[in-house]
Formats: sequence, structure tokens, C-alpha cells
Amino acid sequence: EMKDDHAGMLRRFSISAGAEPTLADYQYVVESVNGMRSLVSEMSCLKNLVLMATLENTSAAFIPVLAGYAEKLGSDNLTYTDVHGIADIEHAEQFAWAVDHERGHYAESDTIVSETIDLTVDFLKSILT
Repeated sequence: EMKDDHAGMLRRFSISAGAEPTLADYQYVVESVNGMRSLVSEMSCLKNLVLMATLENTSAAFIPVLAGYAEKLGSDNLTYTDVHGIADIEHAEQFAWAVDHERGHYAESDTIVSETIDLTVDFLKSILT
């Protein structure tokens, strides 16, 4: 994921759609984004795997919506949504395997997994609504 510059792809996607976030947009999502930053900064392998697994498994629902918005706005760069538009079953299976194997290292793994999924879903809701 890192080698393909997904963040850059997303930035070019938003610019092409004329939908760069405004200051007000950033301020609206700052708490959710900070929640994600805080989660990642904990460097918990289990939490980070669950975060990535949740994003991978929910992308099939929100990526087509983003593509539709971009097309309506006249975007000529749908690379981001083309790359992410089809849920990658192999990635989803790899994350599920990794989460299952990592859970054994945490006493409260059920709670950690549940809370991380909830935080990630809330994050997605905040940035997509």
C-alpha cells in the first residue's frame, strides 16, 4: 500500500473532482482524524491490523459512492477509486488471518477488536457524511 502512494492518489483524486477539503471540512473531522492518529500512534499491532482490516472490508461500500460523486463533479482522475473500487478479497483474507493470529497476544482481544472496529466505523461516518 505504501509503495503505491495511496495518499497521493487520494489527493489527486480530490483535486481532479474540485473537492479539495476546505478549512471548515478539516475542522469538522479533526476529532475523528485525531482519534485515528492516536490509535495508530499507540503502535498496537492488533489495533492497527483491525483498523486496516476494517478499512479493507468496508471499502466496497464507500469507494463506489466516492467515485459517483467525483464523476458528477466532472473528475477525469478516478485512479484512486479504480484501484480501491473492487474489494480485494485476498487482502481481506490476509488481514483476517493476521488479526486472528495477533489476538492470542492480548488478554482483552475481544474488547480491543470491538472498540477498534467501532472507532474506525465512526471515523468513516464522520468523513463521508
